[in-house]
Amino acid sequence: MLDFVLQLLRLLVLGTLAYFLYHKLILVYYKYYFYTTQGIPSVGFPIPFINNGLQMKKALDKIKYVKWTVFEEYWYTALGTKVMPPLLVEFSSPKGLLVITDPDMVQDLYFHKN
Repeated sequence: MLDFVLQLLRLLVLGTLAYFLYHKLILVYYKYYFYTTQGIPSVGFPIPFINNGLQMKKALDKIKYVKWTVFEEYWYTALGTKVMPPLLVEFSSPKGLLVITDPDMVQDLYFHKN
């Protein structure tokens, strides 16, 4: 009985490790590669488990007064541009976010769906 419990525990630990490796490492870098090969600019290269938290901290440390929201300040600082691209990839979450900043593109997507 003890051998069965130990094997079950070993399988549980291996399954948990495989889940974290896939979702926190492999999937993040796949999404980064997928979006950047299509020409969509990325805010930065994602670091495992931290993602772009260090870049976010640097952007927040530079703020003297707020003229944009926190994410807009972060995007402008990380991309180094004064004009926001219509589409960008942001890795503050583990899977990455596709951010649409062009109002015309949002309107076209909304009306195309309905």
